[in-house]
Amino acid sequence: MSMSMSRPSADMVNIPPHPILFRKQASWTKVHIKLLVLSTDQLSEIEACYANGEHYLREFNKDDSIDQALGREILEGLHLDAERRSSLESKWTKRWSTKSDGKDLWRRILFQCKCGYDETVRQKKDAPSTPGKRQTPYDFTGCLSHVEVSEYIGSGILRRIIGILEHNSGCVVAKMVRLPSIPLHQDVYDAALAQMYEGASMTAVRARNQQLLSAGNYPSMKVAGGTKTPFDKSANWHYNIENHDVQTIYRKYARFLGVDITQQPQYNLDNWLRRDSPDFMPELEQAIFYYAPRIASGSRLVACIATPEMNEAAWRHSHKKQLLLDGTFGVVSSRMLLFIAMGVDDNTKGLPLAFFLFSAPGGTKATHGAYDTSILQSLLAKWKESLGVRHGESFEPYVAITDCDTRERSALLDVWPSVWLLLCKFHLRQCWTAKRKTVLKGGSYWKYHIQSRFHEMERRLLDSESHEDALHIIALERQYLEQNVSDVNLTTDLKSLSQKAISYLEYITSQWMARDIWTSWSLKGRSIASVRTGIPVESIIPTTNHLESFNFVLKYKFIGPHKHSGHRLRFDIFIHLLVKDIIPDVYYRRYIQAQYSNWLKERFAASSGGVDLQQTRSMVEAESGFRGSLLWWTEDTNRDKQAEGIAAAGRLTPVLSSSPFVLRATCASTSANVLEVGHRRYWLELHTNGYGSCQCPDFMYRGGACKHLRAFRRIVEAWFARRLVPYFHFPTSIEDAKRIKAASLPTSTPASQAVLTVQAFQNLMGQSTELQGTDDMEQESSAGEEDQSDPENLCDEAESDFVSNIILFYLEETYCGVKKDPYHAVQMHKQNKIEHQALRVLPILHGIATDLKDLQLDHPSKILDELQETVSDITASMSKIAVNSETSAKPPSRRAETPAPTINQPSGTQYRLLPPSPERASKRQQSRNVV
Repeated sequence: MSMSMSRPSADMVNIPPHPILFRKQASWTKVHIKLLVLSTDQLSEIEACYANGEHYLREFNKDDSIDQALGREILEGLHLDAERRSSLESKWTKRWSTKSDGKDLWRRILFQCKCGYDETVRQKKDAPSTPGKRQTPYDFTGCLSHVEVSEYIGSGILRRIIGILEHNSGCVVAKMVRLPSIPLHQDVYDAALAQMYEGASMTAVRARNQQLLSAGNYPSMKVAGGTKTPFDKSANWHYNIENHDVQTIYRKYARFLGVDITQQPQYNLDNWLRRDSPDFMPELEQAIFYYAPRIASGSRLVACIATPEMNEAAWRHSHKKQLLLDGTFGVVSSRMLLFIAMGVDDNTKGLPLAFFLFSAPGGTKATHGAYDTSILQSLLAKWKESLGVRHGESFEPYVAITDCDTRERSALLDVWPSVWLLLCKFHLRQCWTAKRKTVLKGGSYWKYHIQSRFHEMERRLLDSESHEDALHIIALERQYLEQNVSDVNLTTDLKSLSQKAISYLEYITSQWMARDIWTSWSLKGRSIASVRTGIPVESIIPTTNHLESFNFVLKYKFIGPHKHSGHRLRFDIFIHLLVKDIIPDVYYRRYIQAQYSNWLKERFAASSGGVDLQQTRSMVEAESGFRGSLLWWTEDTNRDKQAEGIAAAGRLTPVLSSSPFVLRATCASTSANVLEVGHRRYWLELHTNGYGSCQCPDFMYRGGACKHLRAFRRIVEAWFARRLVPYFHFPTSIEDAKRIKAASLPTSTPASQAVLTVQAFQNLMGQSTELQGTDDMEQESSAGEEDQSDPENLCDEAESDFVSNIILFYLEETYCGVKKDPYHAVQMHKQNKIEHQALRVLPILHGIATDLKDLQLDHPSKILDELQETVSDITASMSKIAVNSETSAKPPSRRAETPAPTINQPSGTQYRLLPPSPERASKRQQSRNVV
């Protein structure tokens, strides 16, 4: 060999020069030198050494004590005895080990000298673009020394020693020049893993570590007569968790859960579901009702999950009832989407029924848009198939609610053609709000005036039960705005805003007021859903908030503690946690809550006379937390600014009072047109002791000084400055407001008398006004952010008799003798959405088309290639639409069935699995979608 070798004679004198061999087999004598981290020259020299028989090899008789003593002496000479293997000063590093099967367990361990560990080779393999500095404690000398030790587990009885035992001269004199990697004590790992299994965060784990360390409560620190210091000079580990230990703890925790993170996640998942795999997990196989690996660049990795408990819940809570469907992204580290089907239990709580996890196609830029109707349709069909048939019926929800995504709605109709589709009111209002913000800008009083009118109009539209009435509501609002534009007496600001506001009404009419679309989000649609399911209309879920809430809990409560420094989980770890921990936890908690609720009801049924004390307590707690109708004053720049506009516009009218200690006034609603007879006005009162009231919803249901009372206060303070009224107290806290209200005996005039007083006073002013009751609603807005609260939660209007309208609801499902087609509504919505988006991009595309005419490519462009490919896809799709419109006088009511994506899964293990694309870091943005 070219490198000069030197034998550490002081320790190696007893090593026999000619080893004794008890047996020699090819598989037994082979050393896995490919697992050593070597340079090309080192590998060549070692191969030559083995080829020429210059390596050391000796087998030991396990029953011969003299032979075993010699073997132990050899290991001591090599510094590979059990004690010095774990020494921080050791020059050996373990590169590979394996265990035998059978009765007598033994292992093979391959050690390499650290002076021969070529770190540049490892860096080129692991991170070729970012080579780093050498971290091994000893400098590289090109040493060839390596040893494989075979021994019985537990007893340490030797079977064989093989390798190159001699170190080169540079290695013999080498000194430690860098700090070695100091391992964390196993006691610390055990305590940390136990905490993490209970859901503790890494912050809590490190805090507990400090407590145990300071108290000396780790088992290995306890000795007779006290505790052992963790900083003993001979210690080969440490107890305090450092930053570099955190990654190791997470890796050990993954192994603790049963996930081998040294394997790529797609192989872990495949091994868990293959029965011929040693890692097969029956629990996961039972829960995953559909799995498809990604074996081609154009295919998807799919895993659909529903445990037996979820299947039972689906039949109980969603068969012939309600189903919610929505998707989310950013759950795992790969580009994968997660769709969740949810039902509503007997307590109107959301319950997940199925999880659909699938990867985005290769080359996808945005994960949230990497799906179409066909993939959702195929997965929903697989779910329906997995649920089977009961009592001669297949699983079918009668009502489904989604957001404004037409792909979800189309997929639901493909699987269940008769399902009644509802649109989420929250997402609908988000679309309306996004459009309204593009029309109404600035912070003027008139902007808030028109905005408030639109809030009222939107509330009335959502509560409409007649399509003609809904159109009439919009027509009246348009008439008011057109009058503003033509009125020469109004300000330019109001005229300009009114003109822009008309475009918002045109948007509402064109995008959302087609009869089929209107029924999907109005009270009429929910009433029909009530008839179909036999559920009271107030129990028909109007939003997907149950799902949105569960998504939040899933990401931050269940998954959050398992994240490493906030990084998303691998999808194999996520699936493992979902099946084994998250789903059982959700369902067990719901079961325990139901059992506890039943126990409370039965336990105190006799003592309460059959009264449900839980329901009574809930009502009392809700009432005690209600802050409405309490008057206290806090700083509120937005309401103060609106109050200034109310006072300046003269919308507040003082009313004569018989008491000098009580002042009254009326104020026109922000959404009211004061020129209209009978416009809405609110009754206001202020008492000297601090008591006060207003009939607006902001005060009645939220409490605190509303903008109307703040405008009235400005007038009262001006009167006090002129000494026209006594001093008025203005409480600044809720506690003061409660005390004042409890001690006050309101002296307000009865409602009927108040109406007469106001009308008499306004007749003197030449006006005729009707004072509206407290059931009228007005939705407040705040600067920079609009209130998304549902007005229905503030004031419920009287419902029509449910039974008497059942026949009417069924009759109104047909229009002019033509059966209403829900798929037509989805197609119409989809076309409206595409047309709206096309209006935004067409000017840009026209500019690109013009510039491309005289463009000479200077270099290849992936962006332009993608643009060409996208335009080609659009052209092909538009051609199909044109053919359909020419061959049929009437467009088909249903889309041509798209075949479900088929993935041929090979049998056996000899095939390559492709991973999903990695997901870039992203966060949810505020929705700007208006369709």
